[in-house]
Amino acid sequence: MKQVTHGHIYIIVDPKEGSQKCYIGQTIQRVTTRLRHHIYDSQTKEESDHKSRWMRKRTSEGYKFSAQSLEYCPIED
Repeated sequence: MKQVTHGHIYIIVDPKEGSQKCYIGQTIQRVTTRLRHHIYDSQTKEESDHKSRWMRKRTSEGYKFSAQSLEYCPIED
């Protein structure tokens, strides 16, 4: 039997380009906690995916990321 919990569908908008470029994800954590993990991972790990490279570049340019919840909804495990 699948267990259902609740979580957020969230968006991280490019701090330089605005809503033209963004990342959408889902988490059962607080959105701010998930954002901190994304930023930390992009800075401390040798991640080569597009999101990590994008976040590393913007951070090195001095931009600050923010995230917001788009929807709070059930998520199946």
